[in-house]
Amino acid sequence: MKIVTWQAHITPGMRPVEELFAQQKFTDATGPLPWKDTTYFYYREGSIVNINTYTAGRLDPDGKLNKLAYKLTQDGEIREQSGTLTLKLPDEVRTDVKK
Repeated sequence: MKIVTWQAHITPGMRPVEELFAQQKFTDATGPLPWKDTTYFYYREGSIVNINTYTAGRLDPDGKLNKLAYKLTQDGEIREQSGTLTLKLPDEVRTDVKK
């Protein structure tokens, strides 16, 4: 499994971040687009004071964004949750997992 670390900036306060990212509405990107020729998973964490959000999804080469999971916690307790935060392709057999 390849892991790509790539960075760009989205104007503070603009939402939804994932859609802006998929539409390439960012600045100061480092290097070529990592999803140009293949599907990539994304994972994002955010926090404001005592509220934390976790989002995972898939970004296809055509720019289609599929949110696969979301979790919101407040004071360490889960307030909202959907999907699973596991990043795995359908029918994928992982060789990097220790048993």
